[in-house]
Amino acid sequence: QRHEPPQRPEAAATLPDWPPVMPPPGVAVVPHACRGEHADVSSAARTFNELGLCIAESLLPPEFAVECCVHAQEAFDDLMREIDARGVVLGEKTKGGFREIVKRTSGRYEMLYRMDEGIFENAPGGTGKLARALAATWLKPFLDATMGDDWRLMRQALLVSFPGSTEQQWHVDGDHLSRERHLPCHAMNVFIALDEITQAMGPTELRPASQFLTRDLKRQLLLAKIKKRLHSTVQPGFKPGDACLFDYRTLHRGMPNVSDGVDAAAGDSCDWQDGMLWGSRPTQKWKGRARPMLELTFASSRYNDLLNFPPRSIFDSPPLRSST
Repeated sequence: QRHEPPQRPEAAATLPDWPPVMPPPGVAVVPHACRGEHADVSSAARTFNELGLCIAESLLPPEFAVECCVHAQEAFDDLMREIDARGVVLGEKTKGGFREIVKRTSGRYEMLYRMDEGIFENAPGGTGKLARALAATWLKPFLDATMGDDWRLMRQALLVSFPGSTEQQWHVDGDHLSRERHLPCHAMNVFIALDEITQAMGPTELRPASQFLTRDLKRQLLLAKIKKRLHSTVQPGFKPGDACLFDYRTLHRGMPNVSDGVDAAAGDSCDWQDGMLWGSRPTQKWKGRARPMLELTFASSRYNDLLNFPPRSIFDSPPLRSST
C-alpha cells in the first residue's frame, strides 16, 4: 500500500479541540450525537476525535435507505450472475477478489459494481438522489470539523453479509501517516444501514479510542491494558438510515450473521442465492437475513488506498454463457 506525503503539521491547527486526548474507559460512545438534519457538529466531532467513531441516527431517511437496499441487491445479483456466466472464481480477501467485488470472509462481500450509478449517483453538487440526500445532512460540516476542508469521496460500496457468514479478524482499514505522532483523521468510513441491523445479523464491532493505539498496536495495546485504559468494544445495532462513522485507523471487525438461528459452525450457510430477498423483506425459501450497508469512504486528497481492491476485473474474462 502506498500513501501520498503525510498531512502538513499546520492542517491539525485548523481543527477544533486539537490535539485530542485518549479518554479513560467508561466514557460512553454518544449514541445519538447527531440526529437526522439536526446535529451538534462540534460535539459529534469531539466524540469522533476522542473515540475514533460516532453513531448517527437517521443520517438518511429510512424509506430512502430501504429503496437503496433494493437497488443495491439488483446490482449485486447482476454481478453474481456475470461471475457465474464467465466461470470466474471469486476467492477470499483482496488477492482473491476483483476491482468490482471482494469476498472479505465466507459469506461477506464488499462491492463497487454500479454503486455510483442511478440512485447512488453522488458527485459533489450533483443531482443524483444520494447526492441530494447527503447534501441535506450535517455530513459536510462534520467532515470539515474532523478532517479539515481537504477531503474527497474516495470510495462508495455495498457491504453485505449473508446468513452463516463468519466473523472477521480485528483490523484497521489503513495505516497511520506518521509513526511519530498522532495526526488528524486522513480517511473515514461511513457505514449506513440499508435495513434494520440486529445483533443476530452481525453488526460491526468496534473498539473505541483504538485509533490512538494502532500506530504501534502491540506495544500500545499492552500499555493500555496495564494502565487500565483499554475501552470495551461496542456492537451498535441500527434502523434503516442510521450510520456509524469511524476513523480508518480504528480497530473493527464484522461479526457473524446468525439471524434466524443460522450457525456457521454447524455448517449452516446459504451465502448468496439468486432470488433471495435482503433485510426485513420476507424470504420464504431461505433461512436468515442478509445484512446490507452502504459504505462511503472519505479521504484526504493526498491519500490513496491501493490495498482494499485489486486492479483486475471480472469482465477481463469473456462470458461462457448468457448471464440472464
